[in-house]
Amino acid sequence: MPLSLLLAAALSTTAAPAADTKATGTSLPARFESDLVYVAPTFVDGNSLLFYTDTGGGYFIDSDVVTQQGIATVPGSEDLRRELGPNAMLARLPAQQEDRSIPLGIADDGTIPVLANAKRGKLPGMRPVDGMLGAPWFAGRIWTWDFKAAQFRVERADWAAGSTARRVPLGFKRAPDGSAGLAYPRIDVRIDGKVLPLLFDTGAMTVLAPAALAVLNDAAPAQRATSMIVDTVFQAWRKAHPEWRVIEAAQLGTGSAMIEVPEVEIAGWRVGPVWFTHRANRNFHDFMSRMTDTRIEGAIGNNVFREFRMTLDYPNAAAHFVCTGRCVDIAETGITPQPAP
Repeated sequence: MPLSLLLAAALSTTAAPAADTKATGTSLPARFESDLVYVAPTFVDGNSLLFYTDTGGGYFIDSDVVTQQGIATVPGSEDLRRELGPNAMLARLPAQQEDRSIPLGIADDGTIPVLANAKRGKLPGMRPVDGMLGAPWFAGRIWTWDFKAAQFRVERADWAAGSTARRVPLGFKRAPDGSAGLAYPRIDVRIDGKVLPLLFDTGAMTVLAPAALAVLNDAAPAQRATSMIVDTVFQAWRKAHPEWRVIEAAQLGTGSAMIEVPEVEIAGWRVGPVWFTHRANRNFHDFMSRMTDTRIEGAIGNNVFREFRMTLDYPNAAAHFVCTGRCVDIAETGITPQPAP
């Protein structure tokens, strides 16, 4: 998730509610583009919107879109006014076509915060969108991404994992009284023999500079899924493994470098190689870690998750993975994985 989207994540202050028993268990009108996932609800008047989905991001609709489409608004809550100012508003989406609809957020009666100047500060070359469906939208429900089938769906509240799925616990920051808090998932993975706590970030993305595209020499667009790592870990990897490929100034706009990690261990599988985009320590240690249950060292994104059919069960704080792509079962390598501390 680029810094501009990290800033948008700060708009979320709503606690994650309990599971929604009215979850539909149906596929959403989703578009999978370079492993990033968008949804495009269509309203009964024929208008449509394009939202970027991001488990590690904020929740908003662009104010220009609200004005252009005449979307109804209501005054924001006291918390939202503290975040966005005294004129903060919430948008109420029009009625949707049944077969081209998306769930509304559980909190705030299904309204979406309206963000002015939402397009400001984005990376050059990013696909234009009308808003972001981030952590507060995902909160309290069960979601499945099937990258091989290019399907994204919200599951019924009675969903159960199949026998081939592997369960991984997720960490969430709790409220002071121990109840559900912010819905930014933390997952532990193992890289280079060490366990790293990372943001579970389906919206982590980059826009590659021409020089980086030339090095990779693939057919994917410049905007694509990535994973991210803080400077201290990036430099440690680089020092310990000079053979790992590094592309300097790989990202447009920020000039961030990328490093290629041979393997990531997740849910008992090895996946790789995986590119990680460099981020300053403060982006995750100081900012994003305020919204997670422990300090995180970066984000794991869809350039890893694309190898799976995965389900995030927010009510039960767990992710379930079924390999549908290029994975190596650690149990079959004869190497016993060490448990996370």
